[in-house]
Amino acid sequence: MSAFDGIKEPVQSYVDIWTPMFKQASEAGLVPDFLLHWGHGAAMASVLLSMGVIGAYSEWISFLHFIYFLYILYISLTSYVVILHSGLAN
Repeated sequence: MSAFDGIKEPVQSYVDIWTPMFKQASEAGLVPDFLLHWGHGAAMASVLLSMGVIGAYSEWISFLHFIYFLYILYISLTSYVVILHSGLAN
């Protein structure tokens, strides 16, 4: 008894919808065998790579904005300290 026995029949009926079309396309020479075998994996790899690049880029931009914020904060605090010190020195 498997945990997937309840969904085996509906999943098989869904797969049976697509299987004849892929077999017919392969037999007609419309789709190379390697594409049928590795097509989904290649598509998922491209999705993962593009998500990784976009995520890394957005994190880098976020980091640069944070560094700029710290720079502005540093400039504003040091100028405040200089003004405060010049007022106290007089």
